[in-house]
Amino acid sequence: MKFSVFSMICVSLGMTSAYSVSDSNQVSGNEQSGNNSNRLAVRRYRPGPQMGRPQMGGSQMGGPQMKLQIFSQTGHRGSNQVQYLTSGRCYNIPSTGSAIYDDGTRGSGYITFCAGSNCQGGCYTASRSVQLYPNNIPGIDLGAYANSVMWSL
Repeated sequence: MKFSVFSMICVSLGMTSAYSVSDSNQVSGNEQSGNNSNRLAVRRYRPGPQMGRPQMGGSQMGGPQMKLQIFSQTGHRGSNQVQYLTSGRCYNIPSTGSAIYDDGTRGSGYITFCAGSNCQGGCYTASRSVQLYPNNIPGIDLGAYANSVMWSL
C-alpha cells in the first residue's frame, strides 16, 4: 500500500480520515489554471488532541510561517485580511471564498481549508507547491466557504 507524506503527517497528528493531492499526478512545472489540477475528494476528519485550541495569530509562536491573504468572495474580491500561519495549527477564519498564499509564490507543505470551524466538517487539502492562489474555494470540492484553515509541513 502506498502512503503519501501528507497521509503520514495526518496519522502522526491523530487525524482519523484525511486526504491529499496525489504526488504522482503533480508536475512541478504545473501552473494554476482555474484550479482544475487541484480538484480533490472531500473527506471528513477529526483533529487529534495534539492540535490544541484554534488560534488566530501565529506570530507569537516559533517556527516557520506562511502568509495567507483571505478574501470574503471568490475571484479575490471583497473584504480581505492577512494572517500568518504556523505549521500544524488550526485557525478559525472569517467566511472565505478565495485566498493567496505567500503573495502567490510556491511554498512547502500542504494547506487544508474546512467548511466548519476548528478544522472540522468538509475539508480539502492541496499541495503548496502546486496551488498558489485558489480563486474559488467553494468550487474546489469544498462546496462551501471556508471557515478554518491549517498549514502542514
